[in-house]
Amino acid sequence: MQAMTSTRVNYFDVRRPFFVAVGLFLLSPFGLMAQRTERPEMSTGSDVPVFYDAVVLPNAAADSFVVDIHYRIPAAFFVFLRTAEGGSAAQGELLVELASKNGTQTNREVRTIRMERERQPGPRETLPDVEQTVRFTVPPGTYTIVFELKAFDSERRFLERRRTLEIPSGSGLTALPKGLLGYPSADGNGFIPFNRGGAAIFGSRGGMIAHVRTPTNGPISAEWRITSSDAGSDGRKVDLRARDTIVLRRTIITLEEGAPVRYRFDSTAIESWTSAFLALPLEQLGQGLYTVDVDLSTGSERVRQTYRFSVIWPTLPRSLADFNLAVDALRHIADPEEVDDMVGFFADAGRDRFDEFWRLRDPDTTTAYNPVQEEYYRRVDESIRRFSTRGSSDGYKTDRGRILILFGTPTSSQRIFRPNTGPREIWIYEQQKKRFIFTDPSRTGEYTLTQTEDL
Repeated sequence: MQAMTSTRVNYFDVRRPFFVAVGLFLLSPFGLMAQRTERPEMSTGSDVPVFYDAVVLPNAAADSFVVDIHYRIPAAFFVFLRTAEGGSAAQGELLVELASKNGTQTNREVRTIRMERERQPGPRETLPDVEQTVRFTVPPGTYTIVFELKAFDSERRFLERRRTLEIPSGSGLTALPKGLLGYPSADGNGFIPFNRGGAAIFGSRGGMIAHVRTPTNGPISAEWRITSSDAGSDGRKVDLRARDTIVLRRTIITLEEGAPVRYRFDSTAIESWTSAFLALPLEQLGQGLYTVDVDLSTGSERVRQTYRFSVIWPTLPRSLADFNLAVDALRHIADPEEVDDMVGFFADAGRDRFDEFWRLRDPDTTTAYNPVQEEYYRRVDESIRRFSTRGSSDGYKTDRGRILILFGTPTSSQRIFRPNTGPREIWIYEQQKKRFIFTDPSRTGEYTLTQTEDL
């Protein structure tokens, strides 16, 4: 995604064209393909997060329930080694255990994880996550979950055994614990969980599947209220509520093969059970912890279930996570007075001005996610990675960093070495019909912009 230039080449005042170009991209066929219900994600190999969560589903047998444990493991958790055939492979082992508190029942599954490729992954290559589900069938009770992951050919290991799961017994109006966060499939006959350890993805539209047992065949009335556990990343408290009537009499139970994890509704409903989809305004929520209280009623019966979840931003640019750096990097597109307003006030007031700056440049203010903002700071991250001096993060301040931020990745670039002169870099932007020439006369690696040409 690249921005258009303006005629004020001397100062590279491309503030307005940058936002116009990004907006046009989002309305283009390529931009529309990128606007999926769940935004594209990348796995990072820095801290290598492992996600898993347990979900309780109704079962055809009245005295038992299905427990699905979804997991998402970044490929970077494992080590890829060359194989005898010339390819590349990584291996590991996963143990998942569901043990009852009273010690009467233990369910365990051990899986070998193996990934194969035709070649070694590149240093910055992003590989797909491993997404699968372990399924158990258990009676009501309280269970402890053990989740252990080991990578062969390395000492990397993930072990957690603190989570518990309580499955209720009894009759009457009942809501199962552990609502399933995600979004309906395109055909409307299924559901795709976010599969991020019970978290919602920042900026994604969707909702929650709640499994409800009711002794009658009448409609179910649902009232929900979302509140934030504390102020979110934007410093704002959340208190949202709505009411809905559920008439769906089908049950989501069948797990489809492959990734991502995907369910479909059974054509034959399980007696007395309904999979109720609650459309929640997830796209309006900032990063943070939330509680959703759901009151379900049918006839004279009423039950409340409380679910807790978080909203995470897996692709958050690092430069955006550092407020002072994020503000300073705005100097390429903001007036000096605007930047001074952000750093010259107390923290809350400065952040309010920062948020308002980007809100005015958001192509869709109905969501908390701003694609223009993310693209800008993705470019800031790239400029820091590529052009910073040793021990510093000043790459976004350099001439090459500034052009990369404002125009995006060049269509083509080349470095030229000649006797008795410093090296030169030539960046060409075909769409904008521009050529930028940088030189390093002192041969220190500090390139300065010396020439701009129209193509």
